[in-house]
Amino acid sequence: MVRWRLRSFAQWASADGYATALRCVSCVLSHCCCCSPGVLCVFSLNSWISIITKNMLAGTVLTNSTSTGGASATNTLHATLLSAIPYFCAAVGMWAVASSSHHFKEKEFHIGMPWVIGGISLTFFAPLYKASFAAGFGVIVIALTLAYSSQSVTFARVTGEAQE
Repeated sequence: MVRWRLRSFAQWASADGYATALRCVSCVLSHCCCCSPGVLCVFSLNSWISIITKNMLAGTVLTNSTSTGGASATNTLHATLLSAIPYFCAAVGMWAVASSSHHFKEKEFHIGMPWVIGGISLTFFAPLYKASFAAGFGVIVIALTLAYSSQSVTFARVTGEAQE
């Protein structure tokens, strides 16, 4: 039951009600300003992961030419199958980060650090991909895993603050 929707105007005008409303508004604003760009980046990478993987398999990911279609059905199948790996790892990461956040009773660290570490690891994509396909793909797996892993804690924090 969402209690904050059922309060009267007099309760909102009181000091406790005002503080609760202010916490709710600040939590929603911080989520929109800080988390939304991260979510947009994740969804952008999410939308292009199969094409990025296919270009990695073709060796054209860091060049001007692309491999988006054509007769290479085997590469398309391999790219599609490889694209499932980050989502499996993200499911495990979501559970692990949520469990750790619940165990340590701490949410902010478990929201911010996965995104920071994922962003830093993604900056090393180009040099690691030049070294080997596995290293480049590993960076993408790590970045997507860490980006998705903090989402459950983020939503738990937003809804928890709204219900107080």
